[in-house]
Amino acid sequence: MKIIIYQLGELNHTSVLSHIKNELERILSLPCEIHPTPLTLIPEAKVGERYNSSIILHSLPVRTTDEHYLGVCDVDLFVPGFNFVFGEAEFMGPRALISLFRLYPQFWGEPPNDEVFLERAVKESIHEMGHTFGLRHCRDPKCVMHFSNSIWDTDLKGALFCPICQQQLERNLLR
Repeated sequence: MKIIIYQLGELNHTSVLSHIKNELERILSLPCEIHPTPLTLIPEAKVGERYNSSIILHSLPVRTTDEHYLGVCDVDLFVPGFNFVFGEAEFMGPRALISLFRLYPQFWGEPPNDEVFLERAVKESIHEMGHTFGLRHCRDPKCVMHFSNSIWDTDLKGALFCPICQQQLERNLLR
């Protein structure tokens, strides 16, 4: 089992993919690689100034059954019923997606801060990959699987799984 990271469109932060890769490998104990060629965001996903995350998610190529995929984009995502989302994933499926667009501190009126930005990107990546491995949202506000309804929820939670989610992840990875 390994994780392939796809760059979708242009990214404003050049080192974010390698940082996400390193942290996914460390926290999930799975090998990761960055796909060498950026993929184009499909125009059908664009609705006004935002992008429908479900359309992008389902457009991610799947190569084999022993790989999981994380798409990383830098556009504003939404799903019907939600004004915005930080990401989306196929529960127990191979594909996940995050957007960096709302993870930049300056989006929220804060000064630029690479450390905060990279931490947010890692948390959202691990969270969405957790869904692909069968984890649901967690009630523990410090667990990476806690639902982020706002950027403050993302900042509050950690990048690691609580003991219950960690056990579930390990069980699911052994299947």
